[in-house]
Amino acid sequence: MNFVFGLGKKKSFDILLLKPDNDQKEKGRKIVQVLFPSIAANDFVQLMLRLQKSKLNTAEALGEIGGFTILSHIEGLEKITVMDEVQPEAEPIPFQDFSNQLLNRFNSMLNEDDIAEGSEDEDMLEEEGQDDLVYFIGEFTLMKDGSF
Repeated sequence: MNFVFGLGKKKSFDILLLKPDNDQKEKGRKIVQVLFPSIAANDFVQLMLRLQKSKLNTAEALGEIGGFTILSHIEGLEKITVMDEVQPEAEPIPFQDFSNQLLNRFNSMLNEDDIAEGSEDEDMLEEEGQDDLVYFIGEFTLMKDGSF
């Protein structure tokens, strides 16, 4: 499968390679490739670096990519050829889809927090990064919509 983007003018794209923390021998991806336009590279990479350092970088919060580490940032691609269409990690995930997945997880966490409000867990939720949660919801909403 080939990925070629843009009509007429060639637009370049970047890939961020993420390595999820797969300590529990799960069947999750060994590497996650996130594809995004080069024009958004600075914003997207900085956002992902912040998420990597956040207390939200856990399997409970992020699902199969939880505990990820950024391996590489590959810049300036015009064409990607996927040689092994069977393995899910061979195909890059478009950043809008990636952002939408994380946004759904974060929104569900925020909704769970609203339900738990008033309980003893409220103090713990603050410590675990409620401010980060709201920040990432805003940023991934912008990424999903392409309004970076």
